[in-house]
Amino acid sequence: MKEKNKLFIPYVITLIGTIMMTLLLVLPFTTATDEYAERLDRFADTDVYKGLSLTCADVKNVSLVDYARIYVAVGENFWKNEYAGWIYAGLIAAIGLFSLIAVIKAIRKKPIGIIISTIFTMITVAIFNWDLSARHVVQNENYVWGVAHYCYYIIPIIIIVGSIWLFIKKRQLNKDISNSPLQS
Repeated sequence: MKEKNKLFIPYVITLIGTIMMTLLLVLPFTTATDEYAERLDRFADTDVYKGLSLTCADVKNVSLVDYARIYVAVGENFWKNEYAGWIYAGLIAAIGLFSLIAVIKAIRKKPIGIIISTIFTMITVAIFNWDLSARHVVQNENYVWGVAHYCYYIIPIIIIVGSIWLFIKKRQLNKDISNSPLQS
């Protein structure tokens, strides 16, 4: 039983990291600049888009979930293609799916699965970041990167380090068990 405790710290690190990575979907991915936030505050109760329950106050800090809702609602009007918004929503859903798979793999103590799903999450976030930057949605006079954007660089590194540590500890535990006198 004492041998199983050797897995505890790397297990907790990867589990908490993967849960945090999943929660990043609802944290601010972009944030309004101070000047733009003041303008949004003046129209705080005004709806941003018809048919979308987001007010100007709601778009001061925009999460990935909010981006998915916005892109689905305005896709046809903005890109002249009803499916364009769904492509972005699918990209964001992929981020959520890969993050959720990482949580499941962390619960099951599967370090290789954790690493793979975390890398897929990072790649998908990088594609979304590139798109937002290329279209000048962010890093302009209105929006800058939010806390979730930066955490998508930090948390996956912690998860991968924890997963490698978990992998090493699991290998050591298996080696100790196979060399145990009870196995002979």
